[in-house]
Amino acid sequence: MKLVSILLSLGMLLPLAAAPKRQPGVAATQCATCHGKEKVLPAGHAEIRKAKAGSCGDCHTGETALRAKLPLSHRHALAGVTCADCHGKGRPEGKAKPEACVRCHEMDALVARTAQAKDHNPHADQHGYAANCNLCHHQHKPSKNYCLTCHSYNWPVP
Repeated sequence: MKLVSILLSLGMLLPLAAAPKRQPGVAATQCATCHGKEKVLPAGHAEIRKAKAGSCGDCHTGETALRAKLPLSHRHALAGVTCADCHGKGRPEGKAKPEACVRCHEMDALVARTAQAKDHNPHADQHGYAANCNLCHHQHKPSKNYCLTCHSYNWPVP
């Protein structure tokens, strides 16, 4: 009886193993047309190395979650910033360096723009060293007010 059960199971799995990973001429975004709203994923991710971040919405609609940590509503994505703009070409290795941030967000301009808004300017040199952007501003997760580790200020961190 156990052998019959195993053979039946194999008989059901064989068609799945023989099925093509992707139908020729069918875009990965069209899987749900035949398969319904099941969690059918494409065999691989679309080519994205030269894509603009705003184009993620072409496939990642409200029904298709992003697997990466960059949300579609993120201001950098909406501004058309690509991964390579911050992380450089090739495979991203860790956090973007502050030098990448100041290519668009000039430090002098940040200091000037935030000078009057706070008792202590978080963008000016603090405690004898310049702040690292990644302490407060996280590109792929919610930002936090790093100064609150020791101080009690009440200002939002974008």
